[in-house]
Amino acid sequence: MSDQTPPPQQPPEWGTPPQQPGHAYGQPPQNNNQGFGPPPPGAPPQQGFIPQQYAAPKQGMPTWAIVLLSVLGVFVLLFVGCGALIAFVGGPALEQLDTQLEESREDATAIEAVAEITTCENTDGGNAIAEIEFTSPAATNRFVNIEIQFLNSSGAQLGRGFADFENVAPGETVSSVATAQLNDPTHTVSCSIANVSAF
Repeated sequence: MSDQTPPPQQPPEWGTPPQQPGHAYGQPPQNNNQGFGPPPPGAPPQQGFIPQQYAAPKQGMPTWAIVLLSVLGVFVLLFVGCGALIAFVGGPALEQLDTQLEESREDATAIEAVAEITTCENTDGGNAIAEIEFTSPAATNRFVNIEIQFLNSSGAQLGRGFADFENVAPGETVSSVATAQLNDPTHTVSCSIANVSAF
């Protein structure tokens, strides 16, 4: 049997790169990480490597804009809801209020027509007093306020006072007094009704 001992390996020539495991001289090295990462820069594309596509990050809406829009949305909902509630509930309530105010004005006019000043005179200390009486023509109980003017002989106002009547029932006869500090107590006063309010 002949001797099959392999010849000794020759050293590489000067300037020849050393052989890397898994490839022959003059052949590009194999990519041992195929499918797990990109090849090094300048290397030819390797079989089995699929470059990944990275999409640019999406620009979301700023937080302050989201908060502002949320707050505006809440205010719009409240405004619309309140408007609908007023339209639904406020209509009959406003009509009822208008009716009550009109009835109060009518009762005040009727009370003024029947009210009488039974006393009107000067008093000590430069004051004046007037007594007022009436029988209520109103259909419901009323709080009545009557304003009295105190006048001189020329019709100029020397002072004014108010007579209050609380919870006057329909058909009830009541009386009260109004007093005033006169701005010129040397004149003898006369009295007149300036205004009547009924509530």
